[in-house]
Amino acid sequence: MFLVFQERHAHLFTWLTGVVDTFLAMHADMGTILPAALEFLSNHERLEKDMKDREPQVDIVLQAAEEFMKTGAVEAHECDVKTRDIQAHWGRVGRVVRKRIGLGAIYVAFHKLARRLANEMDDLDELLKRTPTDGTKGLEIAIHRHDDQWKEVQEAFTVMERKGREFLSEVKLVRDDPQLDTERAVLCVETLLEHFGERKRTIQDQRTGWQQKLQAEEEFKQDWLRFMQEVKKTIEWIMSLEREIFPTSGAELGTNLEDAVDLQDKLRKFMPTAEKTSEVVEGHVKTAEMLAARGETGPQKESLIMDLLRVHQRFQARLAEYILLLEMAIAFFDNINKTDWLLRKNMKEYQRLSRLPDMAAANHAIEEHSLSQNSRLNMLIDKADKDFKQTSPQDAKQVEDFLRQHEAVKKDVSKVFDHTTDSGEKIVLRVRENEGVDAARVTVEQALTMLDMRRIQWLKEWEEHRRRLEQGIKMCQLLKDIEKLREQLSELADQLLEFQTQLKEAKTSHTISIIVQKFDDFTSQVTAFRYRFEGLSGQVDEALKEGWDNLAPLLSQRKDLRDRWHRFLQDFDAFGTRLPLAQQLFTNMQEIEAWLVETTKMLFELEQQARAVKTKEEAKAL
Repeated sequence: MFLVFQERHAHLFTWLTGVVDTFLAMHADMGTILPAALEFLSNHERLEKDMKDREPQVDIVLQAAEEFMKTGAVEAHECDVKTRDIQAHWGRVGRVVRKRIGLGAIYVAFHKLARRLANEMDDLDELLKRTPTDGTKGLEIAIHRHDDQWKEVQEAFTVMERKGREFLSEVKLVRDDPQLDTERAVLCVETLLEHFGERKRTIQDQRTGWQQKLQAEEEFKQDWLRFMQEVKKTIEWIMSLEREIFPTSGAELGTNLEDAVDLQDKLRKFMPTAEKTSEVVEGHVKTAEMLAARGETGPQKESLIMDLLRVHQRFQARLAEYILLLEMAIAFFDNINKTDWLLRKNMKEYQRLSRLPDMAAANHAIEEHSLSQNSRLNMLIDKADKDFKQTSPQDAKQVEDFLRQHEAVKKDVSKVFDHTTDSGEKIVLRVRENEGVDAARVTVEQALTMLDMRRIQWLKEWEEHRRRLEQGIKMCQLLKDIEKLREQLSELADQLLEFQTQLKEAKTSHTISIIVQKFDDFTSQVTAFRYRFEGLSGQVDEALKEGWDNLAPLLSQRKDLRDRWHRFLQDFDAFGTRLPLAQQLFTNMQEIEAWLVETTKMLFELEQQARAVKTKEEAKAL
């Protein structure tokens, strides 16, 4: 019986010392990477399984020892010692294996968590390298993704760090396994903890910088948006000032000297406001340059500043022209008043000259000629006739006095009518040289004829100037209409560009259908614009036929608008051709996607059936 015990004890002891102890000695390195850690864990788990499979042999040895010791043989003590030794050996080895498995599981989990953390950090690094360019909505999405990814990194780091600290704590509890090499594993864990801690701080710094950059970009966008609104308000303000000064299409000049002077006083009071517009516009231009240095403004800056400068320059040009027109009007009305005064004075002088023999006939001719020209002069002549009847001269001395008074008129007449100086001198000379009735009558008639010719000439010039003003008013209106059409065409071009962008970004046929529907409505707008453009172009052609003055700016503006219109039509027609093709393409893609889904489903079903195949017959049937 003792021989049986010795045989079984020797077999088990040999396995413990030759296999288990050797295994523990050879597999004492836990590794520094995940595959090595996994191998360490799996090897010890297999050893644990083998030991469990050997437990019946241990029980057999213990049972044989117990039965032998009951016999009381001499070898009983030796049997008891061997039994205790093998039990102690088995227990120690079991504890070592279980401890290694526990450490290995923690170590493997730590490496997996480290790998997950590295992936999360890589993803966050990639996100930090990308800057959203699709507006506020894209920015909000990017910030949300960054926040979520940062939370994932923090959570993964916390779990990984906790697992690493747990491993380091458990390593310190290893007592009866001197062969286990934990130094490299501890160094690996500490290095990874330090590495990921440093990387976390680096990412946090990068994230802070990224957030500050986004915040700066957002502040720039807000400042740019606010600036655009301010510029638009300034444009509206300048246009309202322009409407205030020019309530109609032309400038208000008044109908007499008092009106013109009153308008000039109002304009003088308005000039500080007009000068302020220049300061505001200059400030906007500087602000635009500052904002352009801070961020990307695109073509908006140039377009906005050009609109602002165009409106301001037009306002300043009209204002300067208005100042000149008012000065001319004041001088014109002043000349009219002086002319009226001189006419009244001259008519009185002429009435007095009628005291010469046969002067009544001359006075009658003067009266009829004046009545046919000016009702105001008629009233003056009537009054002069009454004065003449009351103050009829009695001798030559009185006529000489009238002549001297008439000569005094020469200076006033020459100041107001420079171009009639020669005629005035002729009148004075003829009055001096001729004292007869016929000579006086001829001198007065000639002076009145020259004055009437000047009046007629002035009326012609006034009519011609009015014609030019009316043409100018119409031309200003046409230029304004062209500018309005240009703005409408720009809006149509922006809408067409938006359609092109939507078509590029479209991903479904439903989106294409919406674009098609909107494009149909947009086509109606283009047709309406076509009618407006053709109508305006017809008006310009009419002006050309009528021979308006200075048509070059109008023709140039129309040519520019026509060129833009033709370029727009090319883009419009090209987009109209591409849109149905895109719609058909997306329809075909939907059909292909549906076919792919059906095919995938069929392949999945075949895969499930293939997994259930057990025999060759079933495989052939499948």
